[in-house]
Formats: sequence, structure tokens, C-alpha cells
Amino acid sequence: MLDIALLRKDVDAVAARLRTRGFEFDVATFNALEAERKTVQVETEALQAKRNALSKQIGQIKERVVMPPYSWPRSPASPINSRRSRRSSA
Repeated sequence: MLDIALLRKDVDAVAARLRTRGFEFDVATFNALEAERKTVQVETEALQAKRNALSKQIGQIKERVVMPPYSWPRSPASPINSRRSRRSSA
């Protein structure tokens, strides 16, 4: 298996070594794919930075806004309340 770090560092030497073993490595295609990978990686990192910044803003807004605790509405006719009242009266 080829080491990708070595391939990126010295693609011509790797291609020459592969040629001695009877394999023709397409350096131009590799370089084009590597350039595309770098572009996509930069775009991905920019989107991740944007997501992190937005998440931080959301956290800051949540700290400023005090939300009342949510409580479930309870009606006297609910099955839970009717069971409780039967148990306590027995």
C-alpha cells in the first residue's frame, strides 16, 4: 500500500519507483485530484468555521433569553389524575 503522505510529498519519485515494478502511475491525474481535494477541504473547513460561529451565537442568545420552564397541562379528567385519586381514597 502506498503512503499518501509520501505520495503527496514526492509524487515523481513514487511514480519512478512504480515504473520499475511495471506500473504506470498517472502523475497528472493524481495532481489534478489532489488540487481538487485541497479545494474541497478548504471549502469544508470554511463551512465548519461558519457552523461553529453560528453555534456560538446561538449559545450566546440562549444565555440572554430566559425561558420559563415548561410544565405539562394537567386536566382533572386525565387518566393519570383519576388513578391517583382512586389510590389515595382507598
